[in-house]
Formats: sequence, structure tokens, C-alpha cells
Amino acid sequence: MRAFLDGLPHAIVSKRDPLGRRTAPGSPHQPLIVSRTLEATLGHRVATLTYYSRASERTKSYVVHPHRLAYAQGGLYLLAFVPAYGEIRTFAVERIEEISLHDERFAPIEDLDDEAFPNSL
Repeated sequence: MRAFLDGLPHAIVSKRDPLGRRTAPGSPHQPLIVSRTLEATLGHRVATLTYYSRASERTKSYVVHPHRLAYAQGGLYLLAFVPAYGEIRTFAVERIEEISLHDERFAPIEDLDDEAFPNSL
């Protein structure tokens, strides 16, 4: 249990919302999505997300390496490396429709910035 708790600061961060905004509660399956996302992040497991993008107004699947969860601006966000793009992307957990975990594991990025998404939120 101690090892689990010691690993949490590397998996979850929080950023205060200067405007005090809150988001509406997610769908009924949201607790399962959050649980699987946390499991993937802590276990360094490759995952496949089905994600709705507001920018493109479409749903798309992504294979990701989940690195960190962050609570910011009233919502939970996933910071994940997307191998297809070769870069880190930010995903709003409330817009993850499905997540499946692979048996495959990835090596965490050692020099990931401790600041939760400084350029995204």
C-alpha cells in the first residue's frame, strides 16, 4: 500500500482554476473510465482510448501511453504520449468514451514537466 501511495504524486497532479469554473458531472460510466485511466497510468500500461474531440466534432481511437492525470479548471485531464503523433497530448477524461488496457507496458518519460500542462490549461 505504501508503494502505491508513494507513486501517486507521479501519476496525479492538480492545477488550481483561477476562474473557479466547474464542469458538469460526467456520464454514469465515468468512474470506470477514471479507474482504468488511473490503473494504466500507475502501471505504465499502453491503452486504447475512444475519445470525442470537440475541436473536430468527431470520435477517434488513440493508442496512448498514459503518464499523468491532472485536475484542472474543474475537470480531470490525462497527459499521454501518442506514438502515432510522436508527442504528448492532453485528453479531457470526461470525453473518453471507452478505454481498454493492453498487456504491453511502456517506459515512463523521466523528464516530464511537473507543472500540469503549462501550455494547455
